[in-house]
Amino acid sequence: MVPSVKVRANQAVDSLGRSRGGMVAVCLQFQGLLLGVSISLGTLATADEPCQNSAAARANPSEINKSVRVLIDAYHAHTWIDTLASPGQTNYHLLNGPARAVQTLRAMGWDCDVQLGPWTTEGLASVDLIVINLVSADRPPFLVEEIQALMAFIRQGGGAIVITDHTNCYFHNHVLGAWFHELDLQLTNHMACDRPPHTYSATNSWINIESFSDHPVVQGLQNVGFLAGGSVDPKAAIAWTSPDGWADQGRNPPYGEGTSMGFYGDNKRQPGEWTGAIPVLAAKQIEQGRVVVIGDQNCIGSIFLNYADNRRLWIQAALWAALASQPEEKLQDALRLGLDNEQDRTLIWCMEPFDEHRYYWGQATDDGLFHMFAFLNKHTDARATNRPLEQASWLIVPSTSLLSQSTARRSIGDFLAKADRSVIVLGDLTEPADAEDPIWSSWIVSLDAKPLATKPRQVDGAYQTPSGSHLFWIARRNSWSNRETPAPDKPRNEADERLDEQKIEWMRQFGLKTVPSLLDQILWPDR
Repeated sequence: MVPSVKVRANQAVDSLGRSRGGMVAVCLQFQGLLLGVSISLGTLATADEPCQNSAAARANPSEINKSVRVLIDAYHAHTWIDTLASPGQTNYHLLNGPARAVQTLRAMGWDCDVQLGPWTTEGLASVDLIVINLVSADRPPFLVEEIQALMAFIRQGGGAIVITDHTNCYFHNHVLGAWFHELDLQLTNHMACDRPPHTYSATNSWINIESFSDHPVVQGLQNVGFLAGGSVDPKAAIAWTSPDGWADQGRNPPYGEGTSMGFYGDNKRQPGEWTGAIPVLAAKQIEQGRVVVIGDQNCIGSIFLNYADNRRLWIQAALWAALASQPEEKLQDALRLGLDNEQDRTLIWCMEPFDEHRYYWGQATDDGLFHMFAFLNKHTDARATNRPLEQASWLIVPSTSLLSQSTARRSIGDFLAKADRSVIVLGDLTEPADAEDPIWSSWIVSLDAKPLATKPRQVDGAYQTPSGSHLFWIARRNSWSNRETPAPDKPRNEADERLDEQKIEWMRQFGLKTVPSLLDQILWPDR
């Protein structure tokens, strides 16, 4: 087996093998092995053999738009670009990998593939953008000749997006150190923390970022979500925590002993720690090329890419790094394509009132909905935002109290005014489901909605509006809460998975389209 094929196959078996038990794990390992071999055979020539001159290609903007070529590092990092979050998948690294982000670039017409060997000048000759996912010390280091090739690529006009993370997790700072020295970018050993109302959890490291510069990468962004991300070089910063933030110092004991490879801090503000607005995103131009540093892998992972403006951030980072010299209308066209709904999944708008600093779908507490948000994103294209999603087929309102908010109420009304739309309102009741909520009751009357003849058993009310849209009432939000919904990486057997899916099974009769479960894709051997 050629080395790059072996690397890919070993990665697939190593990670997928831990995601489920017994025969399921064996089948998934075999699928991962086949995936690795097929990708490798299609990539070896393009990764390491000379291609057309990249400088000449970049000199002709019309040619660039026809085929933007992206290579994602699967040699120095554990990276899978074709394994999307799916029902039955519980492997943390796959759920938070860049597959959905890569799918977004492909929707823009870009050619994306994996780099399975060391970076070379020849292999980078026709490439416009490289993506270095979160590296780890168990993968090969960056050799001197690789760094020379990468620097030449960037100086001559190439783009790079580098994903780092909190502290020195997986020793990524040590792996990136020599290259970042050449980039003149400082690596940090911090976890970016903040205070309410800019946090999604009690740990202070799940944070809402809303302070941005006027840089093209963050243009128009309102909110970006980090789940335990890190800080970046302040001299190239383009986004920050609130002024109440601090850089929680990571702990690296000798030999890494006595702790997890996350090397977390303590989530407490200690004397001597850097305080104030902590930089979390960086962008830098180096001669003709550009580098973007995103300080959190989860931010662009297949689950949280769909939270807040994370998807928009990812697309704009790619556009700036690869195509910054393009006419503005072409960049906007690409952005629209990247933000469009995923073709094989129903688009669901999960309303999140960021403007009020109220978080439901990103909330990690027991009564939050983060687990359900992750669950929906295994099945569908669910996006948590306060931006109206006109193309969405479903809208989920996370609290009855939003029905009394003028902005939210207007957005919900506009959504329901269209035909063939479905809205779920989650109630705030903690008592039995037959209790009444006065806000809900008065709103139903104002809509002139009529009860459906047959009500799904999973809901407490089902109505049809004059426009032909459907409206559903689940009186107790707790039934969808983190307390009653498993974490996305919690191992589940087949019975557990089927029980979980009952929460959304009823939605299929009203047009919900989901992707198949891994449990339905496995080819069991004959007995």
